[in-house]
Amino acid sequence: MFELLDILLKYAKIILGASFIVALAAAGISLFMPNYYKSVCSFKPANPLMLDRNSVFPKEGIKSDFYMFGGKEDIDRVISLGTSGMMYGYLIDKFDLYKHYDIDTTSALKQFKVVKKLQSNYEISKNALGAVDVAVLDKDPQFAAAMSNAIAYKIDSLNIALIFDKKRELLPILQTEYNKIETTINTLRDSVQNIVRNNPKDTLSTNLLSSLIGSNMETLNSLQQNLTETQALLSKPLSSLYFIEMASPAVRKDKPVRSLIVIGAALFTFIVMCVAAVFVEKFAAYRKSQGK
Repeated sequence: MFELLDILLKYAKIILGASFIVALAAAGISLFMPNYYKSVCSFKPANPLMLDRNSVFPKEGIKSDFYMFGGKEDIDRVISLGTSGMMYGYLIDKFDLYKHYDIDTTSALKQFKVVKKLQSNYEISKNALGAVDVAVLDKDPQFAAAMSNAIAYKIDSLNIALIFDKKRELLPILQTEYNKIETTINTLRDSVQNIVRNNPKDTLSTNLLSSLIGSNMETLNSLQQNLTETQALLSKPLSSLYFIEMASPAVRKDKPVRSLIVIGAALFTFIVMCVAAVFVEKFAAYRKSQGK
């Protein structure tokens, strides 16, 4: 232990001098590094049941009791949408990222490079409070805030489309069933009219057919209400996200942390120089012991 201390004291000036020079160099270099600003938009996905027809158009006497926020699956879905190819393509086009990131558009790797650059400056994740954070880094704080909010709004539109896709597929099925029952009712009415006209005393058949007409009318009215409500739901400007905080331009830079760069460079140099000093002394002692 004392031997190592003696070695370090012997080379102390060299070690400290090298560390100081590297620290000065790191400070100088860090001054030329551009400032990056971070903007964050936070939201929670809604429970898909909140966007269900029975929730938007509640029936009298029927109570819907469920949590307004989505669960783990809903959070995973919006995060997946935020890192999808559709999202990257949307951002590249909307914000002209080839130009913004100074990517050579003649390069065969232009798509790979712009996506890599975007991924290095954009992160979407679940925070400690269970909300989703969309964080964007950029040299321009206004640009970072605009992109963060645009990502959140695009996730919302993609999520709505995903949730409502099945409802849109249901519409033609409901319409077909409606037309089928409507045809059945018209056929039954024609039959009743024929019986009344040709055999007015056959009240049994008339009453039976009238009962069938009434039953089918109830089904038809229910289908009509279902169709009307589903069409209205699909045309409503609904949101699938609860926005907690919209992104705003940052007033302080997020990186680089120049003090850490300087301290890290100086500390690394100090450790390397200490190891080098010990190695030099030990190697010299070894050569001396070998008579060289």
